[in-house]
Amino acid sequence: LSEILKQTIHNFEACIKWAEDYKVIITLEGCGPVFIDSEFLLKVLKHFESEYIRVLADTGNLFMLGKDPLEDFKILRKYIAHVHIKDVSHAALNEVQGGEESRRVYAGGDIAVGQGANADNIKRCISYLMETGWDGDVSICCPGTDDNIQKSTKFLKSIIQ
Repeated sequence: LSEILKQTIHNFEACIKWAEDYKVIITLEGCGPVFIDSEFLLKVLKHFESEYIRVLADTGNLFMLGKDPLEDFKILRKYIAHVHIKDVSHAALNEVQGGEESRRVYAGGDIAVGQGANADNIKRCISYLMETGWDGDVSICCPGTDDNIQKSTKFLKSIIQ
């Protein structure tokens, strides 16, 4: 095991014991220099094989860092407990996709879900989760105006129904 993986596992050992005792689920979000690597994240999850450590998958984070969100969803499917549905404008994509500023700048998304460059990936991810019988929580991540929330909800309902 790499030193980073060993340290990560060591850091989570006490957290997992606490989570199991109190029946609290810890969700690891795929972002940042370490957890954006789905294979690394998978090693951490497999080490514990606990129902109390899961993944929060974020379509926007993965996309903005130059990854195919669906591929990560497939790798981590067994462990996904929560999904952030986030789109990103074409302008933002052209500015920073894959750069180190990507995650920080667009942490909350910058447009309504379904209105941007990540809309097709969102459709693919939701379809995949539905096809595999996934049963977890979903959050819409967009600027919180009434218009954006309505557009985002309409887009997601069109996929789910």
